[in-house]
Amino acid sequence: RIAPYALENDAPILAINTGTVGFLSSYEQKDVDKCIESIKNNCLKISERSVLCVKSGNREYAALNDAVIERDRSVEGMTIVTKLDVSVDEQTVYNLSADGVIVSTPTGSTAYSLSAGGAILTPDLRSFIVTPICSHALGTRPVVYNDESELEVRVCSNSCDCVLSVDGKPVEKLEKNSVVRISKNVKHLKIVDNNENFYKRIHCKL
Repeated sequence: RIAPYALENDAPILAINTGTVGFLSSYEQKDVDKCIESIKNNCLKISERSVLCVKSGNREYAALNDAVIERDRSVEGMTIVTKLDVSVDEQTVYNLSADGVIVSTPTGSTAYSLSAGGAILTPDLRSFIVTPICSHALGTRPVVYNDESELEVRVCSNSCDCVLSVDGKPVEKLEKNSVVRISKNVKHLKIVDNNENFYKRIHCKL
């Protein structure tokens, strides 16, 4: 939730894990004293993470982890799956019948996308990943694409209404024929990252 503020003010995020996984946290609660010493001694390691720029109509959002377009579960009555057309640089990737689709940064690839069957992207990759949610087609698989490309998701005219969520927060409803465009934000987000061994973190946290 603090990511848009940090991005706007070019301020690094220092995260202390007070929950369960805490994949982005460099420190646990027991490490608070060590954390304070690192700040005092100016020896924090800062890494830069790519961020999504999510555009819907005249609204724009920044996402550190992911943008999700999924069916609106608040609608009463008959349940209908989403029908989504997904393209990258105007080339069709999917014509989906599914619960929705996740577009993730390398940072977000270890979150919702991973749970939906997506691959883990290391933070240094210049790529994003698009992952279908419960697709009704055996041949549908996640796709990794260059982060300089623009991805477009169109809600088809025969789809149910959808919801756009940014970093886990629903931000708006999407009616039929709505279009969401996702590209790389011009700014990078800075994160305190004192755990240099990414693979060890995967092993310990996941």
